[in-house]
Amino acid sequence: MWLALSIGMLAYAAGTVFFFLWGTVWGLDPSVSMGDGFYFISYVAMVFGMLTAALPRRIDLTVPQWTMIFAIGAVGIVLACVLNYGFPALASQLSPQPAMAAEMHLVQAPAETEPLVAPVEETVETEPAAETEPAAAETEPAAETEPAATEEAIVAGLLPAPGWAQALDAALEQFEDPVVLMYVVADCFLVVIAAALLVAFWGGRFSQSWKLIAIATFCLYIADMAFAAAGDNYIEGAWWEVFWTLSALFFAAGATIEYNVSKRSRRGSRRRA
Repeated sequence: MWLALSIGMLAYAAGTVFFFLWGTVWGLDPSVSMGDGFYFISYVAMVFGMLTAALPRRIDLTVPQWTMIFAIGAVGIVLACVLNYGFPALASQLSPQPAMAAEMHLVQAPAETEPLVAPVEETVETEPAAETEPAAAETEPAAETEPAATEEAIVAGLLPAPGWAQALDAALEQFEDPVVLMYVVADCFLVVIAAALLVAFWGGRFSQSWKLIAIATFCLYIADMAFAAAGDNYIEGAWWEVFWTLSALFFAAGATIEYNVSKRSRRGSRRRA
């Protein structure tokens, strides 16, 4: 159980390192990166560790407790689906109205300025055509510099990305939708299991450690949902990223308390023997 949670934390740390390298250091698209593979391993390990802790124990829950677990799980699943799939669809439905208003504004504006534009066109026709050619020639270099400026804006990494990273980034772009689905399913599983552990182990000798682990899971869920809500507007260093840090700290605190409890129980059994 604790070995699985430790593997999950190590894999999550490795995923964070690769996520930082992908987006900040190399300037690649972090929507799907090599770090997602380690994140997937961490989620599987954490779910396995929590199930290993809960399934062997005889848990007798009352109807209100089952209702609480079901309510927390339902809210978590609905929120995860809405933040990952609902908001983009809603935005696409509302976006045509401002676009239509802008088109109407652009169409109506030239009608008001027609009397002012007509005399200018007449004066231009009287001028020789030879003078207009250098002006057109001068505008060509400016047009050529625009792609260079856009290329510099796209490359935002601190260091050039290695060839294998660029090739892997291009190959992983097609898996963006399955990766998003994986995070939704994993977060929903974690929320349901954390709620079950929090309700089942409330009180008793093992309550403190599992309370902290449940809180760590909820912090992880909050950070993942905030990341999903940010979408393409995600900026590193957002205030809600503190929940990722709190998740790791609560996992470590829960493991420490559980180790101390198990150590004391072993000493007591030895003295009785």
